Amino acid sequence: MGDILRKEVLKAFRTLHKARKIVFKGDLKALTAARDRINEEFKQKKSVDDKKTIEQLIEHAHEVAKELRTTVVQAEEKQPGVFQLKITEETLKLDNKVFDPNVEIPPDARKRMRNQKCCQEK
Repeated sequence: MGDILRKEVLKAFRTLHKARKIVFKGDLKALTAARDRINEEFKQKKSVDDKKTIEQLIEHAHEVAKELRTTVVQAEEKQPGVFQLKITEETLKLDNKVFDPNVEIPPDARKRMRNQKCCQEK
C-alpha cells in the first residue's frame, strides 16, 4: 500500500473514532462496543491490497462516520418514562409535520396499505 493511501486509511480510522467519541459521549458501554467494532472491521480488512477496494473502504468509513454524527442520538432517562435527547450541532433535524386526523386518504392508498405485510410478518 502506498504511503498516501496508508495515510488515508489512518485518517478514516481516526475519523470513525472521533465520531464514536462524540456520538456516544458518556456511555461507556456504547463507546467500548463501537471501539471494538471499528477496530475489528479494520483488522479484518488489513490484508486487502487492491487499491480500488481500499479506496472504496476508505469512502465507506467516512460515510459511516458522517451517518453516526448526523443521525444517531442518545436518550437519557431523567425520570421513569421521561427521556432527554442529546442532540449535537451535526444532528440532522427534519421538519416535524403535525398529524392531521381529518386528512382524506385516497381509497387506492388504503387498499395498498392493507395489502402490505407488516415487517414482522416477513
